[in-house]
Amino acid sequence: MALFLYHVVFGVQYLGILNGVAAFVIIGIGVDDVFVFISTFRQASHLRQLQHRMIYTIQTAGRATFLTSFTTAAAYAANTFSQIPAVHDFGLFMALIVSCCWLWVSLLMPATLCVWVEFVEPQKHAWLSW
Repeated sequence: MALFLYHVVFGVQYLGILNGVAAFVIIGIGVDDVFVFISTFRQASHLRQLQHRMIYTIQTAGRATFLTSFTTAAAYAANTFSQIPAVHDFGLFMALIVSCCWLWVSLLMPATLCVWVEFVEPQKHAWLSW
């Protein structure tokens, strides 16, 4: 999605050598966001209803990951004011990819956690009663 925005919306036709670093940076940011969602979900175990637990998780982890991703994307976006084309394009690409990463994690993690609680956890306990 970020690559689509980078090429189509912003019209940048090439990927610079610096953009290769983006994969390593975004994996770290994405994994951190996932850990925040999982940790918050586990901390909300005192809420018995899945709906209440999920609302708490989305509000708490969503806010925390949004703020960290927003500041990171803003820092990279500041590079778009550079006169050096490689730095400008790298800043734009990183700002887009950090924003898209937050969006995807925020959309997919709640659904993944719900599937885990409804289908995987019961199976885990079924193996123990064998």
